[in-house]
Amino acid sequence: TMQPRKDVPAAVKEWESAQAMQPANPLPRRYIQENEETYRRNVTGPWVEAERHISAGRLMEANPILTAILSHDPAFEPARKAMDAMAAAAPSYVESHFAAGRLKFLQGDFAGAQDEMSRAIFFKPDHLSADLYRDAARKQVEETSRRRKIEEVYQDGLAHYRAGRWTEAESRFQTVLRRDASHMSAGVLIGQIAQMRAAEFLPDEMRLESERFLRLAEADYLDDNV
Repeated sequence: TMQPRKDVPAAVKEWESAQAMQPANPLPRRYIQENEETYRRNVTGPWVEAERHISAGRLMEANPILTAILSHDPAFEPARKAMDAMAAAAPSYVESHFAAGRLKFLQGDFAGAQDEMSRAIFFKPDHLSADLYRDAARKQVEETSRRRKIEEVYQDGLAHYRAGRWTEAESRFQTVLRRDASHMSAGVLIGQIAQMRAAEFLPDEMRLESERFLRLAEADYLDDNV
């Protein structure tokens, strides 16, 4: 029967004594090997990882590892000392990451701000300002992702448009407008496709007319913005 987790090191020593008295008995050696492997997997192995995180200042990553180690062996002294040191360092850690997160938010690095605020909140869940910044950063990250996906669909439609594949282009532009009704370029190009269809261009003419319209549109944009 396996010993309670906190008694593993002591139990291993007892089995080592038993093996010394009965060298031919395979049970002590098997028990020792099984428990040493369990201890390595749950305590000494994770402790190496926790040390790396602590050395790099990644206390948020180290904390759950230390918690798991101590749940397996509450007497493991290195983890106990690390947890005590972490508790002492937590206030400065929180304020440091909050300040870094606020700066990143103001600089427009919303993903970075979200991460920094999460670190602050990890050790101080009731940090209202950090929570507000994190929520605002999360919304900005989601909006950036949404706009990037819309742009990808629009660019795909533009490639079809340039090649004279108006049906495929129109489908992409309609998708863009469903996701962003204010997307002016997609609306303009859908209107242009309707006009060119009415003109009944031949396939090669469709491609040439698409290119011509885009060049005119780009020239108009430059006239208005340069």
